[in-house]
Amino acid sequence: MQASGLYVFFSCLLCGTASGVVYDLLYPLKVFLNHKKLNFALDILFFLFFSAIYIFASVLFAFPAFRLYMFVACCIGLLLYLKSCHRILDFFVKRLYNILKKK
Repeated sequence: MQASGLYVFFSCLLCGTASGVVYDLLYPLKVFLNHKKLNFALDILFFLFFSAIYIFASVLFAFPAFRLYMFVACCIGLLLYLKSCHRILDFFVKRLYNILKKK
């Protein structure tokens, strides 16, 4: 049984959000190491995780054949994460860093 279009769209939004979490885990490595070839490798690793998350969800929820709206929903989910949760997390990490730096 295939899932409905709206269900698939929201599932893809969640896939994009989950990939934002992976991005947050790899981002400190990119900043800390700051090497052009290594950053490229970390970007490839991110997109591999992004693909794996999508493929896992598509098999688990029996998505229909790939549609453009699925890709758009994944990108929107990633952008929503980067514009909201990423900024909130970044704010608290900076505050924690400043508190620990004072001690």
